[in-house]
Amino acid sequence: MFITPSTIRIFAMAPDERAILCDGAQEIKNQRPSRPADFRRRRELEGALGLGEYVPFPSQRAPADVMFRIAVYRRVFGKHGEMLAILARTKEYVDAWKDCVLGHEGKEGTNCHRPEFRALMRDGFGRMGAFIALLESYEPDDLRDFQRALAFARVWNDLGKTISDTFYAHLAEYPAWLGMDSPETPPRDNCAECKLFDTVGPPPVAFIAFSGFFLPYAAIMPDGTPIQEGVTLHERAGDFHEAHEHAHAYVHERKDSSRAHPRCEWVEEGMAMWAAARLDGKGAPERSAFLELYDFWLVFNSMPEKDRAELFRLWCAEPERFRWGDFVRDMREAVSRHRAKNRARARWSADERLDAAPGIGEYFR
Repeated sequence: MFITPSTIRIFAMAPDERAILCDGAQEIKNQRPSRPADFRRRRELEGALGLGEYVPFPSQRAPADVMFRIAVYRRVFGKHGEMLAILARTKEYVDAWKDCVLGHEGKEGTNCHRPEFRALMRDGFGRMGAFIALLESYEPDDLRDFQRALAFARVWNDLGKTISDTFYAHLAEYPAWLGMDSPETPPRDNCAECKLFDTVGPPPVAFIAFSGFFLPYAAIMPDGTPIQEGVTLHERAGDFHEAHEHAHAYVHERKDSSRAHPRCEWVEEGMAMWAAARLDGKGAPERSAFLELYDFWLVFNSMPEKDRAELFRLWCAEPERFRWGDFVRDMREAVSRHRAKNRARARWSADERLDAAPGIGEYFR
């Protein structure tokens, strides 16, 4: 799964807390495609991840509605507790954000002193509150009904769009974000410089949709919509998305099925993002708009090549030798600090690095 805000404007949902901490076991089955296909960048992918031979899974395109249904089936259907846990964090964020903005009202020289800006922000917060209340009204049984789960996801996306629109309106006159700052630019005590953006970060909510999805076997969703074996791409997805999903397929294929493998989307997405960026040669297209999940590739990009290759090997061949949960917890904090330090930048560079190269020695069992 992968997202790019500007090209497709669709985002993947946050993983639940169990996946975040690399807990639970992943079932390894259907490791090879029933009918091997072709992936023109197979050799490049093999060279990047260094895991051996890749037998490509087939790729197919799907319209936006199908990709949305896949995302709901994967992230929302039957997952009431997980969704409300993320919503609770979103609600806390919005409340803190609102307090920050309201604290600037009435101050001369700030954006929040302008009536039109205050009206824009108040309208955004009002709509966020209405969407949050509607989402909180859903019961567990509602999300066990696929049609109700789809309705829930549509409201969630309305909330996400409102947060996104209001967030960027909040930054509309923030010179650093627009690349207009200079040593002569005087410091401004405006809404965009609330300390909230240093301590909490961007909102935790994200759009429910996929630009790409990998499944090693065919499946059928509750409404009868089929999911084909292999890589399914949004009709407007590009080469980067295709490489990203084939990286998922390659890693899955190379896992030792005789061992227990932890579930951890941070490692999986970090590896796939890093590999796709390596094939693309330009770095990740954009900084992840909301969560650090899709910026976890920075961890691998910051490592000496020997350490990175060893981690990739361990993930597939000997996962039990490494404390993945502790590693992800610490690396998430490092990525979060890097994002906060560089919050004015919308894109990463191909050679983007964390301030300190991550050490892996302390995480071996």
